[in-house]
Amino acid sequence: MISISIAVITVTWIFILFKLFPKYNVNTFQAVVFNYLAAFICGTLLYGNQITKNIFEHSEWMIWAVFCGALFISLFFLMGKSSQNNGVSLTTVVVKMSMAFSMILMIIIYHEDLTIYKIAAILLALVGIFFLSKEKQNTEKKNNDKILLIILFIGCGLLDFVLNYVQNFKLQHISSPLFSAFGLGLAGVFGFVILILKSFKSKEKVTIKNIIAGILLGVPNYFSIYYLIHSYEVLDLPDSTILALLNVLSVLASLVAGYLIFKEKITWLKTIGIVCCLVSIFLFTKG
Repeated sequence: MISISIAVITVTWIFILFKLFPKYNVNTFQAVVFNYLAAFICGTLLYGNQITKNIFEHSEWMIWAVFCGALFISLFFLMGKSSQNNGVSLTTVVVKMSMAFSMILMIIIYHEDLTIYKIAAILLALVGIFFLSKEKQNTEKKNNDKILLIILFIGCGLLDFVLNYVQNFKLQHISSPLFSAFGLGLAGVFGFVILILKSFKSKEKVTIKNIIAGILLGVPNYFSIYYLIHSYEVLDLPDSTILALLNVLSVLASLVAGYLIFKEKITWLKTIGIVCCLVSIFLFTKG
């Protein structure tokens, strides 16, 4: 369980950084773009010795890296747009609940056993995540955009599934750490192109502060993807269970971090969510 624990820690660190960005007036989009580039550099520095002619001669993995990179950056854009139209609270809930879509794909495509324990664990996990992610709605009226929410739900779930599918079937000639680096690097390239186009349109300047924020975000982001994929490789559990455990534990860890660092209140709804998540973790280990 070491790999999944490290993945949870890195996801929580990312949560803390995103919470700090507004306080230090960090441009989130610039930071995210440089985060992807920093993640790529981190991966290639650690595993660059594995870059050989062989991985490019057997290039079937490349299309998947391009696809993942495009999903990374496009989903970030959609999350920003949905936060404006639907509110941050509803968008956050939909993104975190998207694990249900990826789990359904894993169960159906991989023919995983669906026990009573697992069904109960999935339902409790979804209820728990909903309560933990739900924030008090802003009184400002939003232009509700259900299409964006549906696309986010499917897109985020699809990304989780694709990362798992690639690890299982498409990495015969490249290691998962190197694939993760290339996928994140391509997201950075796509984002950098968009950043250049935006700078021409709005005269927005890239600042050192945003680059540093991106680097601080990029290193844990790389390891969050790497250790998620590594968990699929080493843990003797169904892939859907591993994904669910990571999501539930990350939400709980982020809640603890929010309480300890940002003095966020734990409401009675969040207390119910904590109980649901803890019971779901127990049931996942049983089922």
